[in-house]
Order: sequence, then C-alpha cells, then structure tokens
Amino acid sequence: MQTSLRFAAVTAFLLLLVSACGGKSTHALSPAEAAAFENATPEVKAMWVQASEAVRTNGYVSAYNLCYQLSNADLSPDQKQAVTKVSADLNDRLLAAVDKGDPAAQQALEEMRRDPPNRKR
Repeated sequence: MQTSLRFAAVTAFLLLLVSACGGKSTHALSPAEAAAFENATPEVKAMWVQASEAVRTNGYVSAYNLCYQLSNADLSPDQKQAVTKVSADLNDRLLAAVDKGDPAAQQALEEMRRDPPNRKR
C-alpha cells in the first residue's frame, strides 16, 4: 500500500512538474515516461530529480548539463524518451525566453555557448 501511494505521488509530481514547466509544452511526458525514474538507480534518480528541479526553476545551464549527463547514462527506453522530451521542452523554453529578451536566458545561452556540456574537459 505504501509503495503504491509513493508511486502515485511521484507520478503525480512528475506530471505536474512537466506540465508546469512548459506551459503548453508539445513535449509532455506520458505517464510511463513520468514514472520511468521511480525504479532507477539512486544516482540516476538523484540526477533526474536535480534536473527536474533545475527545469522547474529555469536553471537552464544546470538543467542542460544534467540532461546531458542523463542522456549518456545507462537508461531504459522510457527514461531516454523522458530525458529527450524534457531536453526538447527546455530548449524551446530557453529560446522563447531569449526571443522575449529575458536577460537570464540570454546569459544562460551565452554561458552554454562558451562551455557546452558535451565539450571535453
């Protein structure tokens, strides 16, 4: 019973998070994708939670970096799809904010151009 309640709560949270993040997102997660990280390894689950929080708070650079790390992790097909959709939504939101003249979005874009997550360090 407790596991079912926790699963339902996490699923509801993730669905709310994704719907709140993008407004009218065309990259909404399916219920299976939203629940995909419930049984992930602790490290992957922690990264997903951090990425989700960064997306929710428009922490563009952190969100992009975490999504990039997740995309290179050993993920299930549903997890990969969820990361892909969240990344696409994040990209759309960032570019829309830049187009509207949002200084934080412009600064994030400049920072990511200077130091992209896929650059070898």
